[in-house]
Amino acid sequence: MTDEVPLESLFVRVNILEKITDRIRVDQKSLEELYDRDKKSFGKKQETVTGIETINKHDKFIVLGKPGAGKTTYLKFLALNSIKDNSEIKQRKLPIFITLKEWADKGGSLLKFITYQFDICDLPDAEAFTTQVLKSGKCLILLDGLDEVQEERKNDIIQSIIDFSKKYDDNQYVISCRIAAYNHSFDRFTDVEMADFNDEQIEKFIENWFRHEDKIGQECWEEVKQSSGLKELATSPLLLTLLCINYDENYEFPSNRAELYESAIDTLLKKWDSTRRIKRHEAYKNLSQSRKIQNYLFIKTRMLQCLNTESYVSNEVRQQLLDNLLELPEDLKGE
Repeated sequence: MTDEVPLESLFVRVNILEKITDRIRVDQKSLEELYDRDKKSFGKKQETVTGIETINKHDKFIVLGKPGAGKTTYLKFLALNSIKDNSEIKQRKLPIFITLKEWADKGGSLLKFITYQFDICDLPDAEAFTTQVLKSGKCLILLDGLDEVQEERKNDIIQSIIDFSKKYDDNQYVISCRIAAYNHSFDRFTDVEMADFNDEQIEKFIENWFRHEDKIGQECWEEVKQSSGLKELATSPLLLTLLCINYDENYEFPSNRAELYESAIDTLLKKWDSTRRIKRHEAYKNLSQSRKIQNYLFIKTRMLQCLNTESYVSNEVRQQLLDNLLELPEDLKGE
């Protein structure tokens, strides 16, 4: 597939978790029941709702998610569906998509920035129109990428959003942010989380990607389905896109899967930020990619060390966790 893919042709139904995963507490019995011995991980299955159900339910909410989870795509999908006549969104409003980093870098108030967006589209008397439409409560304000705002500007940006949402309270607001970077509190906003892709979504995404080449798409899905390593990567929409691009170019995945995993890590840790011109916190500025990976593994090791000293984990589960830390993915064995 060499042509560009329209968002609506590729988009797969989003599943939303209404309980944030890292805030869930479980007891000893539940912890052991949640351990998936096949995947060698904790596989708690939460109930999900669709992205459309979420926008129909909440006036103000924050979409949290991992890197590449599809947060920006979801917000753009909401924007497109807000102007469709046959949309499933019950109360369609005028979508206003704001990249928070762009606003933060430009400076000024949120009202002025929105006015500027209308003005560069040659809307006559943009200032009067912006004020009027906001006061009428007919806008869907989509604020994308809170985690991409520089730390020194973040508190000001957050306070400006809170003040703006109170002043123009009748509008609908959606904010997106990486879950690991979110430690703030927004009054009257509900926190939700992007769920990982399940098998049905992975298959549908691949089908959409190869929509003009059904046979190639089916072969791609079969390879992904038969590999636990590929399937784990495919739960991330960003990495699933990487897999589709790779298969699109070569009609197979590399026999040395380590190269594919390395490319996936590079995409998440390096390329994704650079393509979006994001500068992370100063503490991470000079970290090499290998250092980031080492830090990730160090954190995982320390977590398992803590588990090893706690009495609420059975010996069986504890040993399986420790074995998993040292075990290579199946696709890498024997290479």
